[in-house]
Amino acid sequence: MLKNKDEFLQALNTLTEGNTSDEVLDILQFASDIDTDNSDRITDLENQLSALQTERDNLDNAWREKYRSAFFAPPDQRYKNPPESKPQGDNVISIKDLFKPKE
Repeated sequence: MLKNKDEFLQALNTLTEGNTSDEVLDILQFASDIDTDNSDRITDLENQLSALQTERDNLDNAWREKYRSAFFAPPDQRYKNPPESKPQGDNVISIKDLFKPKE
């Protein structure tokens, strides 16, 4: 069973039985300073997880639909973005253009 901060401090108080040594007081102060309110962080993480799961599901569904539709589309329409054509004219680069002879 999970205990809250107050129950934990009460158990420490019972365990130390009124001992007021420096070590016991340090432990009690340390225990009381522990941040146990993580509800905001948990909510934020749950929201991020939910958003990422939704994004993953949307991407998965889009990929599956695109893949499935490729089977029913005519061959010339299977790809929405056809490969770019080769450059013409002055933009053509040959292997000789890539290497310069040593002088």
